[in-house]
Amino acid sequence: GVPGPAGTVDVVHFEESGRVFDVVAQREGLLAISTTLDPGWHAWLDGRPVEILAADLAYFAVRVPAGSHRVILTYEVKYWSLWVGMLVVGILLTVALGHGKR
Repeated sequence: GVPGPAGTVDVVHFEESGRVFDVVAQREGLLAISTTLDPGWHAWLDGRPVEILAADLAYFAVRVPAGSHRVILTYEVKYWSLWVGMLVVGILLTVALGHGKR
């Protein structure tokens, strides 16, 4: 594509678990997100799910067509129950091994 800015972006909402952007694009472009690419991120463009693209090795982007659009990003931790289970097992093992040394 053509180098340089393709439009404007207003940040409507920004927190760790989600972001909302209003984009006005003069031509098709990419909304680049300076957040680490992780499988827990999901993107919607005007209420429809869209693909998240890798950008600059660690970050990600969303393709935005010309016009006015709302981009919503949400983050969902997928394996939290596995992590909690591993933590509990680790604590139990630590306690059991500590009592065995007495």
